[in-house]
Amino acid sequence: MMRIPGLPDGRRDQGYELLRCRQWPDGWRNRLYDPVRYVGEPEAVQRMRRVCCLRHRLPGVAACSGCPNVKWVER
Repeated sequence: MMRIPGLPDGRRDQGYELLRCRQWPDGWRNRLYDPVRYVGEPEAVQRMRRVCCLRHRLPGVAACSGCPNVKWVER
């Protein structure tokens, strides 16, 4: 795992754990789980976000290339 300057390894590991758990200890769904997926054929794998980042809402900015709201054929 990558070292982050100024951040103790224990804290870094806790942060990564937030992204790896499907549920919180209290049973609620972890909305931070699996933020990015890689989809497609092995020759043409594309990065896709699980949830839209809303970048397209900024004036003059297009949707990101990993937007889940853009159809596969439009990429």
